[in-house]
Amino acid sequence: MLNLLIVDDEKMTRDTLLSQIPWESMSISQVRTARNGLDALDVCHDFTPDICLCDVKMPKMNGIQLGYSLRDKFPSCKIIYLSGYCDKDDLKSAIEIGAVSYIEKPISFSNVKEVVNRTVACILTEKRLQEQQQEEKELLKKLRAQFTDEEIEELSSEKKRGQRERLTTANPVVNRAIDYIYEHFSMAELSIGEIADNLFLNKSYLCTLFKKETGSTINVFLTDVRMQEAEHLMQETDLPIYEIAYRVGINDPNYFSTLFKKCVGCAPSDYKENHTA
Repeated sequence: MLNLLIVDDEKMTRDTLLSQIPWESMSISQVRTARNGLDALDVCHDFTPDICLCDVKMPKMNGIQLGYSLRDKFPSCKIIYLSGYCDKDDLKSAIEIGAVSYIEKPISFSNVKEVVNRTVACILTEKRLQEQQQEEKELLKKLRAQFTDEEIEELSSEKKRGQRERLTTANPVVNRAIDYIYEHFSMAELSIGEIADNLFLNKSYLCTLFKKETGSTINVFLTDVRMQEAEHLMQETDLPIYEIAYRVGINDPNYFSTLFKKCVGCAPSDYKENHTA
């Protein structure tokens, strides 16, 4: 839910806007009012407006001056100006400030609702994008904590993918490691240490040997096996994405989606839509 600030030197305008428009139904939970720009800045000491519905011509501090102050203090605040007439200089300043709209007086409630609804939709979209970007940053951190840059590059290589039907090598020890991975990739806790322990091998030695014989690290190979199984499940079943993630040994569906996109080149939802049986 969002915050809205109404700034107008006419009390009737402030009171009418406050009482006659169903703000809560428009995703606005808090509405404050102010009689001029200075009063508005006082209100903003303990109130962060997402939208400011503001008259242009006011005493003490007009709407344009307030707009510049709000832009400095709350860069993401969307400013909508109200005015009885359009002055060229005011319009130029409003554009410079980045006002999202300019509503002429006398005010039409339907016009106000339309402009505010459009502005709310814009803000909510921006917030979702910011959340997605933050989530992607966190997931990429997780990805980089698990894989080296070289491994990440290898994972995203289409040439590497498709070569792993059922990999075998001339080295029986590496083949045992490969078999173990195929048999246990669905275990989220599967690690290089566990593979090495079950083969009674030193972890570093196994990693070196595996890389030498396959050209790939164990981490990359395990991930590739998981992604191939995920592709298979998407093609052959109607399982939801989160269930597929669990079945291939990844307990975090968001991380699975990031990894899948890195390896396969598209989001799991897109892949599933285009490859459903």
